[in-house]
Amino acid sequence: MSRSSIYRRIRSCENEIESYRNKIRILQDKQARLRALRQKYSNLQNDFGSRQSSRKNSLSNLRATHFNIKMVSPYYAGMSDLLNGSEFNHAYNGLEEAKSKISSSINSAQYKIDSYQNSISGCERTIDCLYDELNDMED
Repeated sequence: MSRSSIYRRIRSCENEIESYRNKIRILQDKQARLRALRQKYSNLQNDFGSRQSSRKNSLSNLRATHFNIKMVSPYYAGMSDLLNGSEFNHAYNGLEEAKSKISSSINSAQYKIDSYQNSISGCERTIDCLYDELNDMED
Protein backbone atom coordinates (compact mmCIF):
# COMPACT_ATOMS: atom_id res chain seq x y z
CA MET A 1 0.00 0.00 0.00
CA SER A 2 1.32 3.45 -0.87
CA ARG A 3 1.89 6.18 1.68
CA SER A 4 -0.93 8.29 0.26
CA SER A 5 -3.39 5.40 0.43
CA ILE A 6 -2.36 4.76 4.04
CA TYR A 7 -2.95 8.43 4.90
CA ARG A 8 -6.35 8.27 3.17
CA ARG A 9 -7.23 5.18 5.17
CA ILE A 10 -6.12 6.87 8.41
CA ARG A 11 -8.25 9.92 7.56
CA SER A 12 -11.20 7.64 6.80
CA CYS A 13 -10.85 5.91 10.17
CA GLU A 14 -10.60 9.27 11.95
CA ASN A 15 -13.82 10.38 10.22
CA GLU A 16 -15.52 7.17 11.29
CA ILE A 17 -14.38 7.76 14.88
CA GLU A 18 -15.81 11.29 14.80
CA SER A 19 -19.08 9.95 13.42
CA TYR A 20 -19.29 7.35 16.19
CA ARG A 21 -18.53 9.98 18.81
CA ASN A 22 -21.33 12.19 17.49
CA LYS A 23 -23.74 9.25 17.62
CA ILE A 24 -22.62 8.52 21.19
CA ARG A 25 -23.25 12.15 22.22
CA ILE A 26 -26.74 12.01 20.73
CA LEU A 27 -27.49 8.77 22.56
CA GLN A 28 -26.11 10.11 25.84
CA ASP A 29 -28.36 13.16 25.52
CA LYS A 30 -31.29 10.83 24.87
CA GLN A 31 -30.38 8.78 27.93
CA ALA A 32 -30.25 11.91 30.09
CA ARG A 33 -33.72 12.96 28.88
CA LEU A 34 -35.06 9.46 29.49
CA ARG A 35 -33.58 9.34 33.00
CA ALA A 36 -35.23 12.67 33.80
CA LEU A 37 -38.53 11.37 32.45
CA ARG A 38 -38.22 8.16 34.46
CA GLN A 39 -37.56 10.25 37.59
CA LYS A 40 -40.70 12.28 36.88
CA TYR A 41 -42.71 9.08 36.63
CA SER A 42 -41.16 7.84 39.89
CA ASN A 43 -42.03 11.09 41.63
CA LEU A 44 -45.55 10.93 40.23
CA GLN A 45 -45.93 7.34 41.33
CA ASN A 46 -44.64 8.10 44.83
CA ASP A 47 -46.93 11.12 45.12
CA PHE A 48 -49.85 9.07 43.82
CA GLY A 49 -49.19 6.32 46.37
CA SER A 50 -48.79 8.82 49.21
CA ARG A 51 -52.04 10.57 48.35
CA GLN A 52 -53.81 7.24 48.15
CA SER A 53 -52.50 6.28 51.59
CA SER A 54 -53.58 9.64 52.97
CA ARG A 55 -57.08 9.18 51.53
CA LYS A 56 -57.31 5.70 53.03
CA ASN A 57 -56.24 7.04 56.42
CA SER A 58 -58.83 9.82 56.22
CA LEU A 59 -61.50 7.31 55.32
CA SER A 60 -60.48 5.05 58.20
CA ASN A 61 -60.68 8.02 60.58
CA LEU A 62 -64.15 8.87 59.26
CA ARG A 63 -65.32 5.32 59.83
CA ALA A 64 -63.90 5.24 63.36
CA THR A 65 -65.56 8.49 64.38
CA HIS A 66 -68.87 8.17 62.52
CA PHE A 67 -69.39 4.41 62.22
CA ASN A 68 -72.88 4.40 63.72
CA ILE A 69 -74.30 7.10 61.46
CA LYS A 70 -76.32 5.43 58.69
CA MET A 71 -75.42 8.07 56.09
CA VAL A 72 -71.71 7.49 56.54
CA SER A 73 -71.86 3.74 56.08
CA PRO A 74 -72.78 3.75 52.34
CA TYR A 75 -70.30 6.58 51.70
CA TYR A 76 -67.59 4.62 53.49
CA ALA A 77 -68.37 1.47 51.50
CA GLY A 78 -68.30 3.32 48.17
CA MET A 79 -65.12 5.21 48.94
CA SER A 80 -63.47 2.07 50.27
CA ASP A 81 -64.25 0.28 47.00
CA LEU A 82 -62.86 3.23 45.06
CA LEU A 83 -59.67 3.54 47.11
CA ASN A 84 -58.99 -0.19 47.35
CA GLY A 85 -60.30 -1.16 43.92
CA SER A 86 -58.62 -2.02 40.70
CA GLU A 87 -58.54 1.55 39.33
CA PHE A 88 -55.76 2.56 41.68
CA ASN A 89 -53.80 -0.62 41.02
CA HIS A 90 -54.15 -0.20 37.25
CA ALA A 91 -52.99 3.40 37.41
CA TYR A 92 -50.11 2.61 39.77
CA ASN A 93 -49.03 -0.39 37.71
CA GLY A 94 -49.33 1.68 34.53
CA LEU A 95 -46.80 4.12 35.95
CA GLU A 96 -44.53 1.21 36.83
CA GLU A 97 -44.85 -0.18 33.31
CA ALA A 98 -44.00 3.22 31.82
CA LYS A 99 -40.88 3.40 33.99
CA SER A 100 -39.93 -0.10 32.87
CA LYS A 101 -40.27 0.84 29.19
CA ILE A 102 -38.17 3.95 29.76
CA SER A 103 -35.49 1.85 31.48
CA SER A 104 -35.55 -0.52 28.53
CA SER A 105 -34.97 2.41 26.16
CA ILE A 106 -32.08 3.62 28.32
CA ASN A 107 -30.53 0.13 28.23
CA SER A 108 -31.00 -0.09 24.47
CA ALA A 109 -29.23 3.25 24.02
CA GLN A 110 -26.42 2.02 26.27
CA TYR A 111 -26.06 -1.11 24.15
CA LYS A 112 -25.66 1.07 21.05
CA ILE A 113 -23.16 3.31 22.86
CA ASP A 114 -21.11 0.26 23.84
CA SER A 115 -21.23 -0.97 20.25
CA TYR A 116 -20.03 2.40 18.94
CA GLN A 117 -17.24 2.49 21.54
CA ASN A 118 -16.12 -0.95 20.37
CA SER A 119 -16.14 0.32 16.80
CA ILE A 120 -14.04 3.30 17.87
CA SER A 121 -11.54 0.94 19.49
CA GLY A 122 -11.38 -1.08 16.28
CA CYS A 123 -10.72 2.06 14.24
CA GLU A 124 -8.02 3.16 16.67
CA ARG A 125 -6.32 -0.23 16.37
CA THR A 126 -6.48 0.06 12.59
CA ILE A 127 -4.94 3.53 12.76
CA ASP A 128 -2.14 2.22 14.98
CA CYS A 129 -1.42 -0.58 12.50
CA LEU A 130 -1.41 1.89 9.62
CA TYR A 131 1.07 4.14 11.43
CA ASP A 132 3.22 1.08 12.13
CA GLU A 133 3.10 0.33 8.42
CA LEU A 134 4.17 3.91 7.63
CA ASN A 135 7.04 3.63 10.08
CA ASP A 136 8.15 0.37 8.47
CA MET A 137 8.20 2.13 5.08
CA GLU A 138 10.55 4.78 6.42
CA ASP A 139 13.00 2.26 7.79
